[in-house]
Amino acid sequence: ATAKLKMFICSVTVLFLALHISCGLKIRGDIVPGRCGRGTQFMLYRAHRAFLEAHNSRRASLALGQVTTKEGYTFPAAANMRFMAYNCTLEEEAAKLTKTCERFTGVTGFNQADRNFASFDSNNDNGGISVAEQAASLWWDQRPQWENLQNITDSDSSAISFFLMAQAEIDKFGCSVTLCNKNGNSYYTVACIYGQKVKVGSELYQEGPACSTCSDNCFKHVLCK
Repeated sequence: ATAKLKMFICSVTVLFLALHISCGLKIRGDIVPGRCGRGTQFMLYRAHRAFLEAHNSRRASLALGQVTTKEGYTFPAAANMRFMAYNCTLEEEAAKLTKTCERFTGVTGFNQADRNFASFDSNNDNGGISVAEQAASLWWDQRPQWENLQNITDSDSSAISFFLMAQAEIDKFGCSVTLCNKNGNSYYTVACIYGQKVKVGSELYQEGPACSTCSDNCFKHVLCK
């Protein structure tokens, strides 16, 4: 009876967390920096929070086993998925990229596997803060078409954008957004640089219940800190 009760409590807890995460992981307070040095005009508290929530909400969903591929494979829960913290030094590096106003086409190979790029036309439906979610959604959609959890291979280069957001041990990043205007066209350039590169042969994460490798230091009961 005791074992069944524990199993029931565990199931209810997982369900509660899943419902909570499905509404987005809310991040507030000192975890979110204000202005980072000489960043672009958009990169203040609200933009930092938008990027933090866009990344960590998706990592939390992956940690809870809620992420599937287009073919229907569901990634297993992640035991060691870390909270991804915001880093001002990495933002400064990202700002150097966005300020060039180059129309980024995405990561081209593992030699660039520490950064994500995107560009979006400026319109009435987006802005310097909302493009954080647009970019994260674009990158997250580059999931590999795996049939089981495996180590990253050379043939997975098309999924680098996803791996940067999803690899458990990558625990810091910084981003930049710049509004550009060329030939009468207004558009946003977006870049995020991560604390580690994605490497061929590395594991995406360890399979197991969320936070089971870090139960004494777990953010929102789902991401290791």
